[in-house]
Amino acid sequence: MADYKHGTYGEFSESVGGVVAETQSAFVYVGTAPVNLIRGYAGAVNMPILLRTFDAAKRLVGYSDDWATFTLCEAIQLHFDNASGNIGPMVVINALDPAVHKKAEETNQQLTFANGRATIQSDTIILDTLVLADKVEGVDFSIDYDFTKGQVIINSLGAEKLTGQIQATFSEIDLTSFTEDDIIGGVTAGGVYTGLGCVGLVYPEIGRIPSLIAAPGWSDKPKVYEARSTATGTPLYMRTSRWSTAAQRLAWQRLEKVALDPVKRSIPSKRQRPGSLITDTPTSAARCSGRRCRIPQAASITCRLWQRGRP
Repeated sequence: MADYKHGTYGEFSESVGGVVAETQSAFVYVGTAPVNLIRGYAGAVNMPILLRTFDAAKRLVGYSDDWATFTLCEAIQLHFDNASGNIGPMVVINALDPAVHKKAEETNQQLTFANGRATIQSDTIILDTLVLADKVEGVDFSIDYDFTKGQVIINSLGAEKLTGQIQATFSEIDLTSFTEDDIIGGVTAGGVYTGLGCVGLVYPEIGRIPSLIAAPGWSDKPKVYEARSTATGTPLYMRTSRWSTAAQRLAWQRLEKVALDPVKRSIPSKRQRPGSLITDTPTSAARCSGRRCRIPQAASITCRLWQRGRP
């Protein structure tokens, strides 16, 4: 009875829980991100960027609620700013280059400083171009950006705070010159990668295997769809036999309205109810009436109804 323990007691033991391993495959999105809102944006243009959290996304490629203009932001929001937590990692390739896609004329704006602080409400400003009349950044003022409020914050530095009216000059992006050719991109003879051509850099640069590729807001265009389908040199769809995680699958189902990916083949599943359109894209949840499906391309196909498991 010497080993008998009376009362409540506890002890430390080795954990029996498995170690969570991060998958080496990744979802790749190609589109536009507000990299104009980060400092030193050159490294975020036509390069694969690995994102694991919402804060990292804001820091590395920027963020804006204007999803129509910045097409990568909705994917970022769905992956990282949701009730399920971080659904990742994800890889984004931004094809927007503020040095190219910008307005010809600079913007001038009078700022009113109060308590040494002024703001500019804008998500099109190119932060690297912002200057104040007769002032030096790093000496007289500092620049920051609030992604929640969508505004530039200018704070005074030094003993004397900035006051009154001061003119600010900056450039702004202009997407009127941005076309599907920027999304398609390619690889030049000199080894310059752009747009979907950067998919070839995903594994060499960050060691991830593209499992799914989407171009939110652009995949419904035939030329973009064809380029996207051949970006990896193999048929796109799922490059692996199943989703990496259930959470990632949920994110893609929610992205159905973003990706607008055409249905190109059907995959039978005993778990699928009769009357469902069976695909390996986020549109798999869509119901089918047996009529001809409307595909974003010129041609349409007749969907298949999986008959097994019919009640």
